[in-house]
Amino acid sequence: MKNLFTSVAFLLAAFSMQAKEYSGNLNIFVADMGNLNINQNTTITVNQQTDGKYELIIKNFYFEAGSSAMNVGTIHVTDVEGKETGDITKLAFDGETIIQPNEDSTGELQGVPVAINLNALLNGNDLGANITINALGMDIKVDFTPAGTYIQNFDFEKFHTATYTAYGNDYTSEEANHWHSFTSAKAGSGLGTARQQKQSFMSEDVRENSYSTKCLLIKSALPFNVPANGTVTTGRLNAGSANPNSTSNHAFLDISNTDVDDNGDPFYALFTAKPDAIEFWTRFKQGQDNLSYKFASLRAVITDGSYYQDPENKPYSNIVAVAANKTIEGTDVWQKVTADFDYDSYKPKEDENKEIKVINPKAILVTISTNAEPGVASKDANNPDYIYIDDLSLIYNANLKSLKLNKNDLFEAGKTEYTTNANGVVNLSDIEVESDGNGAYINKTLEKVADGIKVTITITSNDLKKQNVYTLNIKGATTTGINKPQTVTLPNGINAIYNLAGQQVSSMTSGNVYIVKTTDGKTKKVIKK
Repeated sequence: MKNLFTSVAFLLAAFSMQAKEYSGNLNIFVADMGNLNINQNTTITVNQQTDGKYELIIKNFYFEAGSSAMNVGTIHVTDVEGKETGDITKLAFDGETIIQPNEDSTGELQGVPVAINLNALLNGNDLGANITINALGMDIKVDFTPAGTYIQNFDFEKFHTATYTAYGNDYTSEEANHWHSFTSAKAGSGLGTARQQKQSFMSEDVRENSYSTKCLLIKSALPFNVPANGTVTTGRLNAGSANPNSTSNHAFLDISNTDVDDNGDPFYALFTAKPDAIEFWTRFKQGQDNLSYKFASLRAVITDGSYYQDPENKPYSNIVAVAANKTIEGTDVWQKVTADFDYDSYKPKEDENKEIKVINPKAILVTISTNAEPGVASKDANNPDYIYIDDLSLIYNANLKSLKLNKNDLFEAGKTEYTTNANGVVNLSDIEVESDGNGAYINKTLEKVADGIKVTITITSNDLKKQNVYTLNIKGATTTGINKPQTVTLPNGINAIYNLAGQQVSSMTSGNVYIVKTTDGKTKKVIKK
């Protein structure tokens, strides 16, 4: 009997070790509640059951609906099917569950049976999920995005009062949470007037057909009677010079900085992903027509989190990628603005030892201004330049961009299944795959079939929200004699990774040295930072 209890305790301990919590943004949309659309940070727990299936738990699930809150209860889904494709696990469930009570025994729907449709992708420390909960005849759509792949308060629904005090006077503005304008800026000696200008506002003038109720409004100003562009950033602004063209006037980030804003948030945005584009909705108008300088601007810079400023005062080597749009037109109507991220221009170069130090994304600095050039704002204090900003998002692709077998190009746009002929042994490294997703995960699985080899290519977006599958049939080819399928998951652009012992691996660990073969045919010695 003692052995039985010991075995049960061991199994329970093993089960609990499988539990993992995933942090991220929970988007909740309820059409039957006036197209209610809200975003909130939450944690989802995923356990692997002893039978290999999974359970998914959203504890204390609630959402605010206007001035009230709906305290649903705990969503607990068991027997979720899981299918592993390399490092990615796809979770799926379509059935019924019972709403459980919250940890404090509350929950307006506890005990109520609800229909659940769940699809999720799991990779290491990240989870992306789409869940539809049908409760009381009402569909609650839940979209979970992993932390580090989005910018906090991207929908500009949350605001706080920023305050600057000088000579006994308080100067305030409404700054969007996690975004900062001049009231919260740093200012050099004698330049505090820049912080006295109210340039950031909470607005309810949202675009038509938007699910938003608020947006951010930024206006230009005239400190020292000098035109100053209206600017907002995820970092912190620095007013360092009365000369508007000086790089002492900039936005900056540094994740080692301990300063916080009036809402208690740091002056930086943590970010660990590799998006392909950034987009947001905006409405821009110049107060005075200036045909020489008529565009607003967006610039987003992904860095390793160490100090960086925009505009730059020197060359920086901590950049992962940059997206910029300096031609946002002043039409005074809502428009969607997009900028693609450029990674190629910022690829780290070999040092004197022929080694490449890989830079990992840790932060993002997004800066939006009423003009692409400094100091050219409206000179009319009663008619400033203004720009409305709403619903900013990062775009992650997961499409096939290139497919080669032994250097022979097979790719055709829009095609998902390929058939070709080959003689002899084909290995996974002979099949080169590239995606249009810079941070996409690419899995190649090779298996024997009656007339040759079948290769399944699964491309998963970096935010774990999209997945596309492609098939390559190679008739006449053989494998190395291993009967079970061969599989490997690699970052986009990499064909093979080897440690210094010559063993092929699927990922790199910080501080170690690897030999990397890229899809452009090059072999590089890489140090993972």
